[in-house]
Amino acid sequence: MTKLVQDTSRTLRLVIIGAIVIAIVFVIAGIWLVYLGATGETNFTFFGQTFSSANVGIAALFLGAVTVVLLMRRSLSSLDHAVRTEVAPQKRVQAWPEAKNARSLSRAVKALSATQWEILEAVAESDGISEYTLVRKVESVGPSELHFRLQGLVEDGFIARTNGKVFISDDVHRLLKGKKLKELRFSA
Repeated sequence: MTKLVQDTSRTLRLVIIGAIVIAIVFVIAGIWLVYLGATGETNFTFFGQTFSSANVGIAALFLGAVTVVLLMRRSLSSLDHAVRTEVAPQKRVQAWPEAKNARSLSRAVKALSATQWEILEAVAESDGISEYTLVRKVESVGPSELHFRLQGLVEDGFIARTNGKVFISDDVHRLLKGKKLKELRFSA
């Protein structure tokens, strides 16, 4: 991870630092304006949210605080995604062995995390579900995490993705032989 952080481009770091400095300036200016009692009707829309205030300082504080929070969240999210992308393929252990039979499928399904199971179950209920609909159906998982989890399930051979649709893989269909996936998950 240290190498990844060090390899981050100098320009990106400068942009992040510059944005933080500007946001902090907004916060300090907002505090100063509130202290001075500066008044003035302020209305603006920021990321779809309308904000109105009778004090310019409060508006500046709001802009600065929201910018700092969004910048930090986005920066950490980007770093997290980069680390996952770098580390995940090296650490990945295939959940379902090469010998694909009903017993190994049952063991692999039982070994899935709660999130993976939730996604797999949603795909099994509506085989051929669009990824957009799947995002709406599995609300506990965000779109970027869903994409990451889907890729893992594809690599493990549970599902297949084609033209924006997600299907149960042919191997899983063949091994189920009319059974439901839930039966495998909760069987003894």
